[in-house]
Amino acid sequence: MKQHVYGLLALLLCTGAGAQAPAAQAPNATSPTEAVADYFSASFLADHVPALMEKARAGDGTGTLVLKRFPGNYMNLMVRTKTGIGEMHAEWSDVLVILDGEADIITGGTLVDRTDGRGGESRGSRTEGGTHHVMHKGDVIHIMPGVAHWTVLPPGGTFTFFAVKIEVPKQAAAGK
Repeated sequence: MKQHVYGLLALLLCTGAGAQAPAAQAPNATSPTEAVADYFSASFLADHVPALMEKARAGDGTGTLVLKRFPGNYMNLMVRTKTGIGEMHAEWSDVLVILDGEADIITGGTLVDRTDGRGGESRGSRTEGGTHHVMHKGDVIHIMPGVAHWTVLPPGGTFTFFAVKIEVPKQAAAGK
């Protein structure tokens, strides 16, 4: 199982990333072969989790480290220390690879108390309806653009994951 997760992580890391995100970019995170691939070792990722946990506990419950930005996608190391808000991205897919912890990621349904922001980003206090996906270490989920989703943690739980944000090609977005 571990080999499959590492293989998927390697595939995701080689696909690239790019957009604006509200977090700092990882210093010296790439390998000398950056033109061919970007490499983030398991120890590099693990070394950054404690600071992200501290940030999450001191703030809104989320800690994010942007690992790399590319045209059309970007990669994050993220932690949650409490249940998040409902969200929906009109122009982005989310691919999440769970590294540690447990959460119920609810996809579909509708955003409650929905507000729409710039760039097709919508937020809500939570979602209603939808499909429950209880996620554990090694699990992967791909959330399509325009799908409401909400990450719910068990009381006292934490959730660590690798996230790849993939932008909808401009031609596809224009054809909607």
